[in-house]
Amino acid sequence: MVETATITINPDFVKWYRTVGVDENRERLEARFKGVQALLKAATYKDVETLIKLAFSTKQRPSSESLERVSNFFKQFDDLFDARDDKELKLLSASALTLLLESSSHVLSLTGLSIKTTACGGARTPNLPMDLPGLAEQALANSAERRRDRPDITKDKLVATKITDIEAHKTKLSSTFDAESVNACIDVLSENLKKSITAVIQQSNTALSQFSDYIKVQDEELELLWWIFGERSIDLDKSFKDIPVDQRALVLAKEMADNTYFLPGPLSTKALLCRTGISQKKTKLTAAISACETSWLESLKMPDEANPVVLPIHFGIARRLETNDEAAWIAGWSGATGIDQNLSLSGIELSLLFYSEQLIVQFDKGG
Repeated sequence: MVETATITINPDFVKWYRTVGVDENRERLEARFKGVQALLKAATYKDVETLIKLAFSTKQRPSSESLERVSNFFKQFDDLFDARDDKELKLLSASALTLLLESSSHVLSLTGLSIKTTACGGARTPNLPMDLPGLAEQALANSAERRRDRPDITKDKLVATKITDIEAHKTKLSSTFDAESVNACIDVLSENLKKSITAVIQQSNTALSQFSDYIKVQDEELELLWWIFGERSIDLDKSFKDIPVDQRALVLAKEMADNTYFLPGPLSTKALLCRTGISQKKTKLTAAISACETSWLESLKMPDEANPVVLPIHFGIARRLETNDEAAWIAGWSGATGIDQNLSLSGIELSLLFYSEQLIVQFDKGG
């Protein structure tokens, strides 16, 4: 067991932990919070999927390997940690996800999108002391806004590099003017010049990189706007209004994801999709999948194995293609996902969910 100094525990974590119905033991609280912190520092997207399964208590449980990996973050601070305590593990997983949404982790956007798609428009509602889906939505909005902030390079002004060790060499050179002293002085000046040039290059490259990303973000939104104004589907080669109403939510969400190059997508996603003519009327999620042409479904980029927890729509598409039937797949899909086969969502809600799933598939690099 790792021994570490006393730490300051996040006050929200203390409130959340009270809900597991155990005595408030300071030593135990510290050990658990240290485990959460260690998990956040090392979290991969695969860890996020494990945490989501635990936090939402989904029908599909984490593999023994992934569960052991998560448990080990807590066991290193408390060798008596019991991973079989579902109630505590659920709370710790939800706490880790919540704090991850507040961090600057490289998996923040994927975490927010995955919590959103797992909740599936309210079809799955975890019994937790925090509103995890709501926090995910807010984190995604904040991330999208930060991504689109104009970079301010005035905050990082160039600073002159201090020339070091030159005075001693100048003194020596004034009393002993020989080749050795001159070369030593030149070496010092050369080294300091190299440091100065390196600092300028690094700061310039940082500024150029920031502006390059900002321009790419602007290009992304410009392409989406041209797509909206053109009112024509790229995949189906027909105008938006000619796409059957029950297909639009999935088809147009997919095309929008194709034109998204930065997570978690633009803040204007919902507004843009509303301009495409997607119906606001509620429709069954399963009916929307069945309504799409098989050839289009087969053209979709799919994960090697669609995750029924994080990717319920993609999982449904995979089952639909496997059975080659518009209805035979539905009962099995509902059983595996734990989602009511009659779940109905507005066209925009369904489109936003599929857009989020498409982004996960597109940006998940397996890490």
